[in-house]
Amino acid sequence: MRTVAIIQARMGSTRLPGKVLLPLAGKPMLWHVVERARAVTQVDEVVVATTVDSTDDAIRDYCSTSGIQVMSGSEMDVVDRFLIAARDYDADPVVRVTADCPLMDVRVVERVIETFHATGADHVGAVSGSGARAWGLAGFPEGIGATCVSRQALEQVWLDADNTEDREHVTTYIIRHPELFQSHYIVPDVDLSELRLTVDEPEDLKLMDAILSGMGCDPRTNLASVVGFLDANPEIAQGNREFVGRERYRHIWEETGGPERSVSVFEVGLT
Repeated sequence: MRTVAIIQARMGSTRLPGKVLLPLAGKPMLWHVVERARAVTQVDEVVVATTVDSTDDAIRDYCSTSGIQVMSGSEMDVVDRFLIAARDYDADPVVRVTADCPLMDVRVVERVIETFHATGADHVGAVSGSGARAWGLAGFPEGIGATCVSRQALEQVWLDADNTEDREHVTTYIIRHPELFQSHYIVPDVDLSELRLTVDEPEDLKLMDAILSGMGCDPRTNLASVVGFLDANPEIAQGNREFVGRERYRHIWEETGGPERSVSVFEVGLT
């Protein structure tokens, strides 16, 4: 079995259509995400998981001409798409990455994978934005981390999850059912949950372009460096402030009480 990063990507975003191939610092957003996933030391393979819809031919074409592994599956049943990819690429564990996170911190993802193996958990994730606020924890910015999940847990979600939301978002069924799955969560040593580093809106895209154009495209540029850049350029940092706290799936975290959560702290390295 191999550790495989599966990047879910499609062109059909309602708020920012085609966002995964829009340019950031002269390169498609998907390029940044793939390169960051490839830079994670424990990852054996990186696969883009898109949909069978013809609108996603552009993603297939980009991947095929760029030497990126790509597979196609269900548009809305993302659990099914991920499980097919996991089986095809002999993945265990699976590292779930979304294609709208071009500043994903390689160090955070490495810590997530290390913790997965060290704890024997079914699922390890970095707590960010909406989850941090709902659970009263320090959190990473939206868009910085990834989730590591065992193949067995993914198979169980595929069998048991029976609502559209859980089929679309892969790990929400796990989060909702702490009595069924052992989860562990990584939190930062300083609360950065009010910083938004994901791309859903045009304002997000503009902010990301400013950061990557200003800092360069090194895939190992980390969160501490990004925070330092934004502290030095506060006018850039304000670009998407109006969307902080509007995450669509905060209710999933708010609904989840469950047993005491297993949490460990990641040192961001801010000075």
